[in-house]
Amino acid sequence: MPSEPRQISVKPVRVLADGPYVAVHFETMLPSGDTTSWDIFRFEQGKIVEHWDTRQPIAPPNGAGHTELDGPTTVTDLAATESNKRLAWTAIATVFRDGELSQYGEPIWNAAGYIQHSEGMNADGIGGSKPLVEQFIGSGSLVYAKINKVIAVGGPDPRCVAAGGGQPGPVGRDRYRVHGAVAGARFHQKSILYR
Repeated sequence: MPSEPRQISVKPVRVLADGPYVAVHFETMLPSGDTTSWDIFRFEQGKIVEHWDTRQPIAPPNGAGHTELDGPTTVTDLAATESNKRLAWTAIATVFRDGELSQYGEPIWNAAGYIQHSEGMNADGIGGSKPLVEQFIGSGSLVYAKINKVIAVGGPDPRCVAAGGGQPGPVGRDRYRVHGAVAGARFHQKSILYR
């Protein structure tokens, strides 16, 4: 007997609303396999007028024991939104756009407490990811030619989604958690931008 077709299931994990933008981090079960995605919607007059998404297969826990779906989901201290948005922008611009790898650490990044959720990373802390970041930036496979938007909500654990890249081609979506003056966690998805 043929098996029943697999049902589609969508579970929001995180939702960030920042002005006309809403970013939703999803766990999605599709007939083709389970994925994690970020969907970003832009609203005008109460209607969706623009949409972007990235999607990639759900990976097992990385070497540090984290997945791209785990971690805190509660947003607090909305008054810290703008300062943490600026910090996330500075962190991304300095390291990933401008390639200043010497800045991948204190005072912008929490060198010891940085929690790494990206697949393929084997340890938390900047020391666990710096060799791979250096390799990716050096090879040109991780380049933010332009930072399109930073969407952020709250603090001391705000959720910041940064979209960057160049057209045509892959666009990165990074999710950061910020503690005071340093970036705390990173979830990276890089795929073709769909609109």
